Formats: sequence, structure tokens, C-alpha cells
Amino acid sequence: REAMEMAGVTPEDVDLILFATSTPDDLFGGACLLQGAIGASNAVAFDITAACSGFVVSLATATSFIRSGAYKTVLVVGADALSRQTDWRDRTVCVLFGDGAGAAVLTAAPSEEGCNVLGYDMKSDGSRNMHLVSPYSAYVTGEDDEATTAA
Repeated sequence: REAMEMAGVTPEDVDLILFATSTPDDLFGGACLLQGAIGASNAVAFDITAACSGFVVSLATATSFIRSGAYKTVLVVGADALSRQTDWRDRTVCVLFGDGAGAAVLTAAPSEEGCNVLGYDMKSDGSRNMHLVSPYSAYVTGEDDEATTAA
């Protein structure tokens, strides 16, 4: 709410909500919960799961949607509660993770020249994924539980 107030927009002005999180409170995501909580009834809302880069990926996504003309006012929220999943006895990684949240409102400029997002250059390297993972247990053991097998 504070980000919207600072930007001078109302919840009704927001037409897209991007919620960057790796720790949603609900398996199906948190963007629609956020949408309902702030009363942004005109917005489509979805989660972006990109771990540490989630907020930056969301900013790039918001910029693309705005530049395409699809949306004019985008609320970007990044929030994680990694302390819920961190093994605090493992001092090799627990110092890397914490809880936090932030938000930004991006709005369309009258012309491309008025855009304050100068650009972005993002890349991924999945070949190094093994260095920092938190896999689903069946992925590690190779065994599915009953619920997964039934699906």
C-alpha cells in the first residue's frame, strides 16, 4: 500500500500485479491473495518464481508489459520468508538467506523516451544449478509418494 501511496495510484489504477516469491503462503501462489487484500479489482495478478533474481525479473517483465501497451500501471512486489525453510544449524548456507519484502509501482510514460528503465540484460546458467538447490524430495530419492503417483 505504501508503494502505491508514494506513486500516487489507487488500487483501482493497478492493472497488473507481479509477485516475486520463492516462498508463497499457498501452493498456488500469493499474487491473487495480495490482489484481494489491497482491493486491486482491475488487476490481473500472478507469481514469478525466480529465487534471488525474482524482483529484477519482475521489473523486466513489468517493463515489457508496459512497453507493449498491454498494461499501464504495474505493482511489483518481492517478498520471501526463507527463514521457514532454512536449516539454521547449517552455517555454510544459513547466512545467505533471510526474510524481506519490497515493492515498486511502474507506470507507462507518454512516450518511449520517458521510460526510466534504460534496459536489462539477463542470463541464466543452469549448468551450475547443483551448487544451490532445494529439490522436491521425490526428485532426490527418485521415489514418488502416493499423492504424486495418483496424479
